[in-house]
Amino acid sequence: MHQRGIQLRTPRKPYSEHRQVVDSWPKNIDTAAKILKSKNEISVDLTLKDNEAAAHFSRLKQNANYFNDIIGGKVYWKDELPKERQIVTVLSANPTDEKDWPRQHAWLAAKLIAFRIAFEPAIEMGEPKMDPKGQ
Repeated sequence: MHQRGIQLRTPRKPYSEHRQVVDSWPKNIDTAAKILKSKNEISVDLTLKDNEAAAHFSRLKQNANYFNDIIGGKVYWKDELPKERQIVTVLSANPTDEKDWPRQHAWLAAKLIAFRIAFEPAIEMGEPKMDPKGQ
């Protein structure tokens, strides 16, 4: 389908699980929003991918409390895959409940912004920016 010279994608079929990358970073890192209908959850994740993922993840995890404070809520540090690590926060919500979409979308937007604020200095500069108390 074309509109004003721009090729538009055909809308995707909705799946029970869908991960949409919304922010790409240097060093094979991305941030995504995910719906999990089967678990009644939505989530935001920062995914590190490549041979250096474990080292980056380990360095970030040393400051887990700092990141948790900025992001707010429970943050899960997942290291199950050999060349991929994820930092995830989850909200219990029914993604098919249209009446709840405003709350879900506000949560997703807030968490995506919080992930950018929390992790940008650490990814861009190689170390997390510490809070004023030096903790």
